[in-house]
Amino acid sequence: MLIRQEMLVTKLLRNLSGGHKILMRRFTPLICIVALFALGACSASLDSSSIDSENKSISYEVNDPYEGINRKVFAFNRALDKGLFKHIVSVYKIVPQWGRDRVTNALDNLGEPINFTNSVLQGNPERAGNTFMRFAINSTFGVVGLFDVAEDWGIEYAPEDFGQTAAVWGMDEGPYIVLPLFGPSNPRDALGLVTDFIIDPMGYVLTNDQSTYRFVGNAVDQRTAYSEELDTMESTSVDFYATMRESYRQYRNAEISNSDLPQMMPIPTITIEEHKKLPKTADKSDNLANANINN
Repeated sequence: MLIRQEMLVTKLLRNLSGGHKILMRRFTPLICIVALFALGACSASLDSSSIDSENKSISYEVNDPYEGINRKVFAFNRALDKGLFKHIVSVYKIVPQWGRDRVTNALDNLGEPINFTNSVLQGNPERAGNTFMRFAINSTFGVVGLFDVAEDWGIEYAPEDFGQTAAVWGMDEGPYIVLPLFGPSNPRDALGLVTDFIIDPMGYVLTNDQSTYRFVGNAVDQRTAYSEELDTMESTSVDFYATMRESYRQYRNAEISNSDLPQMMPIPTITIEEHKKLPKTADKSDNLANANINN
């Protein structure tokens, strides 16, 4: 449901992380911002004299010690969304749903190599094999991914990212942070965002122009898919920031363990990974035995 929207901008760069030849130059400032926020969240200490004990206790209870800064960044992201993305979405919605579905499937298919890479890194051969088969089937019988033939044949979409891989390896999520443009995150997922951008195999296959089209296409496609849900979530939330924070955390914990997404509140149920519900597959619990995943 609402969980998918908070990841809207975050998922954006993870799935469209291709085009290293040109995008690494164009988006180096953004990558630096992510890295700096992640490092700052890991190493910075709070000035206890600037926070009263009650608020400090609440912040640490939800592991959000930088809430003041996070809320400012959150407000910036929302202003950018309302001032830019909503207008683009209104134009893109002129395209019939059938056509938008084809775009979504093609973009999903371009994200399969990074899903495969992370499945291998997590030591999950079954999921890696299914992802490889999906990519092979949809790239051929699905006409370069325009049609999700693999799902029709019972091979479900299995999204993976390096943030999940780091969790499987035992890395703690750290404090909650909100990144400019990328949205809700934490140091572990911020590291995953940058890592996926670098190791995505499609980044070394697509041309500069194709990578740019992929980046822009994912941004518009994702925002269009969840425009109504985002508006509903914002209008029904007493504290939109807190709702997004809790939804993001519950979603990520469910995704890391490959379990069903949690149902948070009575709004339309949606999921984050593109436009498909996360499948029930082999649990990562064995790999996560030593991982500390905070709620």
